[in-house]
Amino acid sequence: MRVLVVTIVHHPSDARIWHRQIRALLAAGHAVTYAAPFVATGTPFPIGVQAQDLPRAQGLKRWRAIRSATRFLRIAADQHDVVLLHDPELLLAARGVRRVPVIWDVHEDTAAALPMKSWLPSILRSPAIATIHFA
Repeated sequence: MRVLVVTIVHHPSDARIWHRQIRALLAAGHAVTYAAPFVATGTPFPIGVQAQDLPRAQGLKRWRAIRSATRFLRIAADQHDVVLLHDPELLLAARGVRRVPVIWDVHEDTAAALPMKSWLPSILRSPAIATIHFA
């Protein structure tokens, strides 16, 4: 199986994504493409996977990363059997992916964590929480 793993928020060496999920996929014989903010975090491209650099989404600086991820997913998603997303922002980027299953791998209670995000204006918190519950 060909698996596309994407994050624009997490560090590429994130223990859950890289050390557990991707390594388990590789050990099971799957081909993995890992799209993450390698350059922005100063992380070398990993060996054993196809790697794609994406900008990092931080604070209010998220749209550039989302647009880059959207462009990348339009090109790359159909070359894979499944797409694994690790950030709620990527749900926007994947909205045009139709022929491949898209899985949002939720790490936390995203809706409960939104009030703690200082970068999210308070007026948008309630609509954002409702959107996350809907997703």
